[in-house]
Amino acid sequence: MTRPGWVALVAALAALTLGCRGDPPAEPGAAAPAAAPRPAGLSLPRLDDPHHELRVLGEELALWRGRLALDPANARVLVERLLRRASVEGRLEDYVEADARSAAWLAAAPTDRRAMLTRATVALRLHRLAEARAVLAQARAAGTSADEIAPLEAAIAQADGAADHALPFFEEAARLAPSAGNLSAFAAALADDGQPAAALPLLARAWAQLTGPAPLPAAALLFLWGRVHEQLGQLREATLRYELALRAVPQHLEARAHLAGLLAVTGERERAIELLDAPRDAGAHPELTGQLAAWLAGRDPTRAASLEAEAARAWTRWVEALPEAFADHAARFLLTARTTRDPARALALAKLNRAARATVEADLLLLEAATAADDVETLCATRAALNRQRHLPAAAQGAVERAASRCP
Repeated sequence: MTRPGWVALVAALAALTLGCRGDPPAEPGAAAPAAAPRPAGLSLPRLDDPHHELRVLGEELALWRGRLALDPANARVLVERLLRRASVEGRLEDYVEADARSAAWLAAAPTDRRAMLTRATVALRLHRLAEARAVLAQARAAGTSADEIAPLEAAIAQADGAADHALPFFEEAARLAPSAGNLSAFAAALADDGQPAAALPLLARAWAQLTGPAPLPAAALLFLWGRVHEQLGQLREATLRYELALRAVPQHLEARAHLAGLLAVTGERERAIELLDAPRDAGAHPELTGQLAAWLAGRDPTRAASLEAEAARAWTRWVEALPEAFADHAARFLLTARTTRDPARALALAKLNRAARATVEADLLLLEAATAADDVETLCATRAALNRQRHLPAAAQGAVERAASRCP
């Protein structure tokens, strides 16, 4: 199952709430479902057609590409639209284009603060945190205001495993302007800091703010809400929110992947397979392809092997294009694949991911990869790093304890 960073979720939600009233114009783990009751009154409002909204988004992309020749600064809107669509459909091409367009704009206008902030935003989304910090330092030296830099600095701190340092900023933003985007960002920061229960009331308040008919903001918030419930082990609640997110926007990649994962672990594997198989005519994401291959292995081994090979080729292409952004996803695939399993390559990718961001999740992936590759030195060093963390999920504690027998 894919595990996107909280910062990417918040960035996506912030971009998607543009059309919602009350928002500023800015940019499986558990063994059984929890017994939490189904919340009363949680249902979708009347929403616009998500297919139409995404078609319009595609038309806007074409429009802003055409306007680049008139003014290179139009790259700002183009990049925002690319990241918005990528947050829903997970298109590699959108991320690659956002990367190229922001880099070209900054190269053409190295003193333009807007170009610097746009480039830092893209670097953050692609997990190039050192680059994002360096660009922000340039922006500060060029006279960019602290108010413009602070949101990105907080998001970078959160992405680099320092959610506690980012919390004061997100809390203050939610207090001063309790919009859906600000409340969700604060909730995500709390969840990332090991306080998911405290995040739930904020997400309920954020949901109340989404009064417009736009489906993309609704799906983004529901997905984030589901992630928090999943972190708490409340699988029934998480499943409900993923289902609603998919009902709002059937193209929402992460909601589909997470919902399929929860269905599989709660005894509905056939439904999970149907969920992953449905969008394949349009070209499947390697995350979905890899999941589908794993669950078909016992029923249709020939097709499963073909799908796994397809996912392996795709992940190779994605990592070659944007290594820091997708090293973790590819490493998890290589650790769980059957015919294409490659612990040594997974370990190399896990090390790359850990070098890019110092999160608990990155350390856990590195621990798993080091165990699979029988790299005792990396295993024990990573175990020691995890033991120093303030918040360690129960599943992670088990992994750390199992590693103890191999470390002096």
